[in-house]
Amino acid sequence: GVPRRADHHLHQGNEGSEGRGGLRATERIEESTSVPSVPIEADVHETGADVVLEQAVIASDDAAELNYDGAVGDFTRYLENNPGEWEAWYNRGLARHDKKEFKGAAEDFGKAIEYSKGKAGTDPYYYRGSAREYLKEIDGAVADFVVASSDPRHRRLLQVRGEIAYKTRDYAIAVKYLRGAIEVDAKDSTAWHHLGASLYKLQEYAKSIDAFDTELKLDPTCSGSWFMRGGCCYN
Repeated sequence: GVPRRADHHLHQGNEGSEGRGGLRATERIEESTSVPSVPIEADVHETGADVVLEQAVIASDDAAELNYDGAVGDFTRYLENNPGEWEAWYNRGLARHDKKEFKGAAEDFGKAIEYSKGKAGTDPYYYRGSAREYLKEIDGAVADFVVASSDPRHRRLLQVRGEIAYKTRDYAIAVKYLRGAIEVDAKDSTAWHHLGASLYKLQEYAKSIDAFDTELKLDPTCSGSWFMRGGCCYN
């Protein structure tokens, strides 16, 4: 039979909120213009699957009303009979993320990635990266955000997080994000600038000079970088 699909926006929350590990997942990066749709599919010919599907749809509506416990419970029941359905893993991951159950959310997004075999796009990587931020698993978060950055909505995701970390004086964290940003776009002079500045603050002067050298080759007009590079040489 033809699978049934119901699209909902599970991911709700107060815009502009921030978390210690980085931007809240409900806060969209500058390029982000829409919340990913939350698809739910099931083969209606499976025994009882149509009933469970309706419960999953209700779970989506519950989540929209902030009833995340009900959503998690119904998606869990759905997965008992349909463990290979990546949409259900993704949906439960969103509900768990909003419940601040970040470890479980990261695991669910991982299952969505595994079972979707690329069909899920970049959104599970984006949200798993967000969950990993809250868990302070920054290396894993950066790896996920590198994948998510292939989506134009998240193109500057790593650079923005690096700049935020720099402004909050988390220089070591800033370096990790900015190296990820450069992995996405090695010609981003702004990312190289902030990397150089972060390394300068960490007193890693030789590496800072290398970063400023690369930036200035891309954009020799940045006088501030010449100044900071001179400071590195002095030290």
